[in-house]
Amino acid sequence: MKNTIDMLTDERDGNTYRTMVIGDQCWMAENLRYLPSVSPISARSPRRLWRHVQNNSRIRPYYYVYGYPGRRVSEAQATANYRHYGVLYNWPAAMGACPPGWHLPGDEEWTQLVDYLMQAYGLHNDWVHTHCAGNALKSRRQIDSPLNNAGNPAEHPRWDSIHTPPPERKTVAVNVGQQYGTDEVGFSALPGGRYAYGAFTELGFIGFWWTSTECYATRAWYRFMRHEFGDVTRSSFDKAAGLSVRCVRD
Repeated sequence: MKNTIDMLTDERDGNTYRTMVIGDQCWMAENLRYLPSVSPISARSPRRLWRHVQNNSRIRPYYYVYGYPGRRVSEAQATANYRHYGVLYNWPAAMGACPPGWHLPGDEEWTQLVDYLMQAYGLHNDWVHTHCAGNALKSRRQIDSPLNNAGNPAEHPRWDSIHTPPPERKTVAVNVGQQYGTDEVGFSALPGGRYAYGAFTELGFIGFWWTSTECYATRAWYRFMRHEFGDVTRSSFDKAAGLSVRCVRD
């Protein structure tokens, strides 16, 4: 099925984004890179800082670039992780990060996206099948993928090999089949990792995206996709965590 590709320029900072019409929705096909400020990271006592961030960041916007420890916007924007994976936003920042005419998608809008893929493309959304919604949304840039056709797959941006365990887990999950991204609709999801509990983790292995829907007073729903599975998973996270953002058109 044909999906319409267009370009969007964010007049706030000049960043341009590919956009994609999928069913009745128009999505950004890249992670948001809007960065009005950079929030502090402590290398000495990240857990202590995280407790402070938890208390304040549930109501104040915080912005992070994966692995960047400073506070200069220009330096953060010069990093490869900013260019490839965008900005990690806590939930208050994510709620106001999208450009005019666009918004942070709600929980139901993410569900609508996955349901459309399942119905229109005959996909599944579980851990067992390989022809799944998450694989259809994920970029083909993946180490060991037979579908990668974008040069050296070891270079970022990319998904790690399904056979490589994240450093935080030490072991790779047992899966069925070859869970490679097929990017069937041009969404090109990439694993930008997260900032939580005082540390950056999961770059190359998991992509996390906020929704605008609260779960509890201190938590909100999000979606994530993993390098070794093909589904799109729904879960909730502390609003203080830094996750990626994809915007959807109003």
